[in-house]
Amino acid sequence: MMIFITDGNDYFRIRKFMPKVAHVYPFMKLPRNIEYFDYYIPADLQSAISIGTIVDIPMKTRLIKGAVAFIDEKTSFESTKEIAGIDKKIGCLLPFQMEFIKWFSSFYYYSPASTLKLILPEIPKRKSSATEKTSYLKFTNITIGKNSRKLAEQVFDSKNKNYLLFPHDLNLKFSFFLALCERAMESKKQILILFPQKFKLEEFNLMLNEKLKKQTVILNNEFYTSKNLYLEMWNKIKNNEKQIILGTRSAVFAPLHSPEFIIVDDAHSEDYKQWDQTPRYRTTTAARKISELTGSKLILSSLTPRIEDAYIAAQEKYQSISLGALKNDFAEIIDLKEERRNEFTYLSDRLLGAIEETMRKKEKALLIVNKKGMFSYFFCKDCAFELKCPHCSLPLIVENESELVCRHCKHSEPIHLRCPSCGGTNMKALGIGLNQIKKILREKFSCAIAEIDENGNASIEAQIILSTGANIRNDVLKNIKLLGLVYVDSLAYLADFNSSWKLFSWISELISRARCGRSLRAIVQTCFTENPAFKYLNDGFPKFYKDAIELRKDFNYPPFRNLIKIFFQHHDLSVCEKEAERIFQLLEPKVKAEKGMIIEPYLYYLKKIRKRYRYQIAIFLPDLPEEREKEIFVDLPQHWSIDREPANLL
Repeated sequence: MMIFITDGNDYFRIRKFMPKVAHVYPFMKLPRNIEYFDYYIPADLQSAISIGTIVDIPMKTRLIKGAVAFIDEKTSFESTKEIAGIDKKIGCLLPFQMEFIKWFSSFYYYSPASTLKLILPEIPKRKSSATEKTSYLKFTNITIGKNSRKLAEQVFDSKNKNYLLFPHDLNLKFSFFLALCERAMESKKQILILFPQKFKLEEFNLMLNEKLKKQTVILNNEFYTSKNLYLEMWNKIKNNEKQIILGTRSAVFAPLHSPEFIIVDDAHSEDYKQWDQTPRYRTTTAARKISELTGSKLILSSLTPRIEDAYIAAQEKYQSISLGALKNDFAEIIDLKEERRNEFTYLSDRLLGAIEETMRKKEKALLIVNKKGMFSYFFCKDCAFELKCPHCSLPLIVENESELVCRHCKHSEPIHLRCPSCGGTNMKALGIGLNQIKKILREKFSCAIAEIDENGNASIEAQIILSTGANIRNDVLKNIKLLGLVYVDSLAYLADFNSSWKLFSWISELISRARCGRSLRAIVQTCFTENPAFKYLNDGFPKFYKDAIELRKDFNYPPFRNLIKIFFQHHDLSVCEKEAERIFQLLEPKVKAEKGMIIEPYLYYLKKIRKRYRYQIAIFLPDLPEEREKEIFVDLPQHWSIDREPANLL
């Protein structure tokens, strides 16, 4: 045996040149149980690589990007390769982004590598000229008043970090936002404003003057289609060359260099919840965490805050901002069980009279019917057989006199004269649809009638405008003198703990946007006047919240429990049932040991999604340490999806 005698300095010299190991999040989608891969750091790069550095790493036969998560002196991987180089186009992620990746992947049960794909732009293979889009649309003048500027100064200089903007007049709100943008630009600070829908973002963008627009980046789905442009703007945000960032849901992942404000406008909107694909995150929750990590101020703006957000605001003592009180003369509620109706189905005498008066004055009316088509159901009166979609098992609606359609998958078939089950000819259509109301109105009135299109627009010649209530632009609402909610009862008693709030929020926002300081008559028809959505409509959100929060406390619903929905999909129903039951038996003792509640497996209300059945399990958990909560799901297979803070339990 040979013995080497060295002095203390030799030990440190040897240690200095020992190969270091980087735990790297690869820029690729990985299963949620894989966090990182290890790579040796070459000696010539050791001083240049730190946590957050974007590096080139070998992955099978190619090089991909990755972010250094941690630097160690050893690896647990059997075969470890070297880092190939450092990416010069991005360089390094911001410190808060690395912390955010750790939190997001843990909170939403998503791998850190997959989370990296959400926040890191894809490097284009070929460089091309990136041209920033310029808006040539007509400028919408919103004056920034003295009070808005004064309020913006107070909030900007305040030590308070969290704000709830409620209630508010829409014009005063936008004036306040513009004043904050001006102050942020002057101070070389950044402001991120998130909007739930693209058309709302576009409407606010039209309010920016040319000086503000030069400092503005708009992040929406269209922006991401150009890799070169996205990378260029991403770096400008990261280097604080752009102070105003406007975007929809995914813009919450922007690389904010020096954020002063994160504003979530219409924070109650379900468009902030990504429900149709993994990761199923909620933007308001992510924005709250980013605000905490960056030290920026958070403003949640809402006419009807989510019950969970209002509860957090009360518990954490958010500063309240009020911009104009809501009027008490909110809406006329018509009880269809008592109101006498004539031959015009679902149109009460009072609503018909209001429409006639509006037409006589040559004004415009907007009527809301929450169902499309002519009738909602088509069935056999002899055997009760109901026509359903062969692909997703939903009831087929009567689109017109000759066609049945499925609103979910667009399947269509001719109307059946005979029952497919018993062969009888006693087929019956029931329910109400937008096309039926349109037909009735055309028989009654001689004026122009139009339907709002998918982009939220309607013919300017139309006196009566029909809509399901989705994506209505302010340009349409500003000319309305009568707003009539003809039929919305299909939303009143859905089998979900959130249904009353969603209906209340939707109606309240629609009426407030249509009124917005203008003269408006609002009429709401319903057969369920005792539903909280209608009962508290004219009393305002505080009374609705008081009733709702007590009910949720009694039943241990959010915010008093953390709700996690897991689900499994398969084209074979029996496979779906057996797998769901197996997982339920696995999780039930773990959940109950933590004093939580677990609901037995049940079919999703659509039954089929892309031709596959979906079985769900809902889990209600108390606040638990991260490791104890993870232990519950540690054995959950990868083919099960995890949906934290789900949009509903249907």
